[in-house]
Amino acid sequence: VWGNGLKNGRVKDEVCALSPRFVWKAQFSESFFVRKLQRFFKIKQPIKSFFISKYSLSKRASLIQVEFWGMDKPVFITPQQLRRLFGFSKIKSAHFHITWKNNKVIFNGRGLGHGVGLCQWGSRFYASQGFSYLQILKHYFPKAILPHQKLPGLSIEPLAIAQ
Repeated sequence: VWGNGLKNGRVKDEVCALSPRFVWKAQFSESFFVRKLQRFFKIKQPIKSFFISKYSLSKRASLIQVEFWGMDKPVFITPQQLRRLFGFSKIKSAHFHITWKNNKVIFNGRGLGHGVGLCQWGSRFYASQGFSYLQILKHYFPKAILPHQKLPGLSIEPLAIAQ
């Protein structure tokens, strides 16, 4: 699913931005943040730099570079590892930017989850407006095709949603 997000077509959904949790902020004390990263990398030196070194096609962080004083080479952490380390409920997606200010590390982000393209808030809204699950999937993934086959344990058969 994650690798095929762009291939299956994606939409910008204005409904998602109406979610009260669409825009988020996570804030950590610099000392807490540095200690967690030192433990993760098993390094005792202070951090020299910390920045997003690579972005995905959907403009999410895909790799973060960390340099420690006294080390010849940088180390790297993925946004998923960072979210696991500091809490998925704090760093809610990989769509963020980072600011170090007044002894605090601040993540300002948007969206929730992995960025595949299906907005739960939007899906809920469309379902409340009477859209079927097939119409909702077609809306979010206009090029995706569900194979026409009976699935074990289900009494329904999925249908193709794209021609």
